[in-house]
Amino acid sequence: MNRLKELRLERNLTLRELAEKVKISYSALSLAENGKRNLTDSDIIIFCNFFGVSADYLLCLSNIRTIMSQPQNNIQLNQYQLALYNASKQLNDAEKEQVIDFVNYIKNKKSST
Repeated sequence: MNRLKELRLERNLTLRELAEKVKISYSALSLAENGKRNLTDSDIIIFCNFFGVSADYLLCLSNIRTIMSQPQNNIQLNQYQLALYNASKQLNDAEKEQVIDFVNYIKNKKSST
């Protein structure tokens, strides 16, 4: 499976949903995922920004996902941190607080046993 498809599936997006979100045609996205079309430089930038990963990761040149918060600061996240980060983009502030409360609940439950 290529990285583009892997990232799309992590977000639970269909091909059509991703195409709409990043303003790329469904057919171009489908061809890229199936290895029948190379990503353009513009596509790479769009997908890296959308998924919060480096071009090296997207192109399978590295297994390190890097999110650039500022040009000089690379933050490397593991798969769980990245999943939370990506999910949080779709939550409002109250929902984010609920996630933080739940994580704290789990931590407290674990430390009391």
